[in-house]
Amino acid sequence: WEVYQWIGYFRVDFPAIFLSLLGMMLVVLGRRSKLALPVGALLMTAALFTKQTTIAAPAACFLGLLFLHPRRSLAFAGWMLAWGIPTVIVLELLTGGQFLRHTILYNMNTWHLNDLRIWSRHVWNLHRWFFLGGTVAVAAALVILLPAMLKRPKEEENSFPVLWGFWQPIAWYGVLAQWNFVAIAKAG
Repeated sequence: WEVYQWIGYFRVDFPAIFLSLLGMMLVVLGRRSKLALPVGALLMTAALFTKQTTIAAPAACFLGLLFLHPRRSLAFAGWMLAWGIPTVIVLELLTGGQFLRHTILYNMNTWHLNDLRIWSRHVWNLHRWFFLGGTVAVAAALVILLPAMLKRPKEEENSFPVLWGFWQPIAWYGVLAQWNFVAIAKAG
């Protein structure tokens, strides 16, 4: 219902979410593949160029990798920069220095705390069962998965412990994606 009613406002959100989650899936599931980090980083970089606020998935992958294998997190960040910086430079050159101005400065909207209060009430009235169900689901998942995640098996240095490596970036994404709620208070 939400998507149907508000589809005109989503525009680039769907491809950005698709690209970032596809990239995150590659990083999470392709942990033994040499192409997982560069291709996942490429997809998440494309997502950032599609919509600049799509930062939850790359941040979740970086944090998840940081706690497991710090070198891989730095490699991931390096790949993101390797894909992103040359693209920004080329776009700046092609647009006569206008790319960042149009992408950042001209897209800044006003934000009002009172609007957040108003929208918060609407969201609670329309979706309270999702919030309550989500709270119960997260609590149940923590009770079931946390003991297994804390007992990380000792494996070779270059591999991820299965449960820990799979769930940690996804959990980080669940936390970091919530910052977008605050964005409902911006005009435009």
